[in-house]
Amino acid sequence: MDGRTRVRSRRRHVALGAAIALLAAVAGSAVAARALSGRWPAGRWPGHPGRGRGGWLLLVPYGAGGRSGGLPGRPPGDVPGTPPDPSTGGAAAPGPQAPGVGEAGGSSAPDLARLRLLARFETPVVSAQAGRVANIRLAAAKIDGHVVPPGGEFSFNRVVGPRDPQFGWQAAPELYSGEFVVGYGGGVCQVSSTLFNSVLLAGLPVTERHHHSRPLTYVDLGRDATVAWDGLDFRFRNTTAGPVQIRARLLSGSPQRIEVALYGAVRVPAYRLRTRVDRYTPPEIAEIPDSSLPVGRRLVVEEGRPGYQVRVIRTGPDGREEVVARAFYAPRRGHVVVGTALLPAPRGDAGAAPLPVAPAAPDTG
Repeated sequence: MDGRTRVRSRRRHVALGAAIALLAAVAGSAVAARALSGRWPAGRWPGHPGRGRGGWLLLVPYGAGGRSGGLPGRPPGDVPGTPPDPSTGGAAAPGPQAPGVGEAGGSSAPDLARLRLLARFETPVVSAQAGRVANIRLAAAKIDGHVVPPGGEFSFNRVVGPRDPQFGWQAAPELYSGEFVVGYGGGVCQVSSTLFNSVLLAGLPVTERHHHSRPLTYVDLGRDATVAWDGLDFRFRNTTAGPVQIRARLLSGSPQRIEVALYGAVRVPAYRLRTRVDRYTPPEIAEIPDSSLPVGRRLVVEEGRPGYQVRVIRTGPDGREEVVARAFYAPRRGHVVVGTALLPAPRGDAGAAPLPVAPAAPDTG
């Protein structure tokens, strides 16, 4: 083993040790059945990617305190979205303060000073895990104030950069192949998903977007946008006649909320969003016989998850509709242990207590 190989090996072991230590703080009593840290080339792993080339991923089961992200059974039909406020171009409530002057991006200070609210959207931070909240705050800070010039295209990955620990990203739960694991930058997708909804409400075209491998708890079906460094990106184009500025912040409260607002020089009309569930697939349940349990006893080992095929439809002020996003969330099979042991049949009168026997009378002769 040469010197460079030894250095690389030592770095891997140090990273792995740090990952396991972080797991104890992040996942509580979750057992590390598998731990892997390293650099993954883009497109080499299935499902929802946590990190792409140059990123880090720790494959560790996320158990204690985790949220399943599953949704109750929902038949096909329309799912209403967040009601818009026509006065704010699709916003549900007043947005953050007007953007400050001095953000470059190809626009002059006087242009930015005249920007007005186009749309805003917020999502609840359902997990208070410290690493995830820190990553959300960091991602929001990186896109906050960014200006997209007229005709320009915004790239989430280009602006936020690689989610490596040396850049301040922390280990936190994220989705990987339909399951929650611990990876650096976990929580970033909530920022990209919140931005995605603001872009839709502003009527801007999305040029790249990918959905997660399973439904999420903080946003409606089909309205999520997953990202992975140097792999999956979220992009949109500014088709207005003036600059568009992004403002993002983490709001206090219980729960906390991430808010993303778009400001522009030209007010856009109000748009409405709704989700159409085209197909609902109930989960299959696999039964595992167990002779150590009595008949009728059932133990849920793994809950099933239904599948959905959905479309997100945007309605303009003239009533015209367009499909702006599609998503397919595959169902997951559940597993239930079923008891097969037969109890011994009771003897006598179906379990009735035996009658007492009277003692014999003494012989008096």
